[in-house]
Parts: sequence; structure tokens; C-alpha cells
Amino acid sequence: MPFLTLDYSANLDPFDAHATLRRLNQVLVDAGQAQEVVIKSRAIRFEQFQVGTRDDVRGFAHIHLSLMPGRTDEVKKVLAEQLMAALRDGLPVPGLVQLAVEIRDIDKAGFLSARLGE
Repeated sequence: MPFLTLDYSANLDPFDAHATLRRLNQVLVDAGQAQEVVIKSRAIRFEQFQVGTRDDVRGFAHIHLSLMPGRTDEVKKVLAEQLMAALRDGLPVPGLVQLAVEIRDIDKAGFLSARLGE
């Protein structure tokens, strides 16, 4: 049931967001943190952005991962490191690129999920 959002700056071309999402999803599966069929991921490309105050070529990629609670801090740390490594793989670097991974717990009281079909 994980929800993964990858925000990234438009100047990372040629960036293959689809292939990157597949790699990130595979990290979750390989780490035993989710079944393949329940992972929902999406990439959002930002055309308008600013990193810092200068006009240098700077970019960013930021992973937001929302999980149901129950994982230890150590599990989250290892998972964040694995996601960061997968993000770096094949990422173009046009100049300074800032990367981040943020893992957060979903509030179970305010969350409802359903599956249709199959």
C-alpha cells in the first residue's frame, strides 16, 4: 500500500521518470516492505522551480514515501538509503542536483483503502 511520489526539476533531462519509478518500486519489493501489486508511485515534473537564489544550473529530485506505521527507525533508514541509491542510478547531473528521501507514516485513523477488480 505504499504511496511514492517523486518530485523533480525539469532540467534533469534526459531523465526517464518511468524507469526510475520502476527501480524505486523494485526497492520496496526487494526490501520486503510491500507486495508489488499494492505500490502506487507517480512522478511530478516541475517546470517552474528555483534552487537557492542564484541562476546557476541547479536541480532537485525528492522522494516522498508514505507507509503504514509499524516500521522501526532502522528499517526506515535502510530503506531511505536504498531508495537514494536507486534514485542516483542513471540520474543526469546538469549541475548541482539536490536529492532527498522522506519517509513518513500514514495516520491509520484517517486512512481508508479499497481495491476494485481482480
